[in-house]
Amino acid sequence: MMEINDEICKKIFLLAKNIMQLIKRIYNCESVYLCTMCDGAMNHFHIQLIPRYSNEKRGSRNFVKPRFKYDDDKEKIKKLREELNYKTI
Repeated sequence: MMEINDEICKKIFLLAKNIMQLIKRIYNCESVYLCTMCDGAMNHFHIQLIPRYSNEKRGSRNFVKPRFKYDDDKEKIKKLREELNYKTI
């Protein structure tokens, strides 16, 4: 993130904000956490968007959720892709 220019950084975070709003609506969650991480060489940049629900503990000590089997909700993923105008290559 420190190495990208300001205009690209602005576009990335505005896109993330829009996707967060979609996730909140489609997944019916209370909020969406945004996290940026890099644990190696500075060769990439990624953002994690994490849905948070009202029944979950909050705060910095509860940021990471316990691991569980991933629920591949195809209907919700389809709605997200439709609203983002996602095109497969």
